[in-house]
Amino acid sequence: MTDSTADLTLALLLSFCRKIEKAGQYVKADRWKEWDPDLFIGEELRGKTFGILGFGRVGRAVAKRAVAFGLKVIFHQRHAVELPPELSSLCTPVSLEELYQSSDYLSLHVPLTEETRYLIDLEAFQKMAKKPLVLNLARGGVIKTKDLVLALSQKLIRGAVLDVTDPEPISGKHPLLAFENCLVVPHIGTATEECRFLMAKKAAENILDFFK
Repeated sequence: MTDSTADLTLALLLSFCRKIEKAGQYVKADRWKEWDPDLFIGEELRGKTFGILGFGRVGRAVAKRAVAFGLKVIFHQRHAVELPPELSSLCTPVSLEELYQSSDYLSLHVPLTEETRYLIDLEAFQKMAKKPLVLNLARGGVIKTKDLVLALSQKLIRGAVLDVTDPEPISGKHPLLAFENCLVVPHIGTATEECRFLMAKKAAENILDFFK
């Protein structure tokens, strides 16, 4: 599941920052009549700070991709980790407080446990000094949904990108979907042919191992 989820993280980040979804809808609506230098102005990633909460397999795979885009990567991991050589000089461990305060983009990759449930609540949003884009490709329950709605309405963050929600699925009439700066996709982090094949293969191997 690692590569498919990491790929989607960067795909959603780019889609939001370059307004790809809105630009595509603009063309489909037959509104594209001439080249306009001010049309769908986005932002470049290079030089921005990309914060990662959770630095396990997926978090590290995301970090490798983020570094390739010229992002400065910082991360917080609840337990001490030994970084692989290719990341040790490129990614900086920080406290949770610093992660909140310094991130231009904050990407969540922690498992859902009693410790992480609703970890990102209104108090956490209020600590995010740079009003980051928050990406959740972990589990919906890591973010307290009602507090995310408040954070968006009070402009405590400048946007949210969600592959997972709480509850899941959410209704098309959910308050989150009323925000133009909130992009929600239907839990497709592992939705690649390669990943689905490997998941099925692993399940079959587990059955064989059990009966052996």
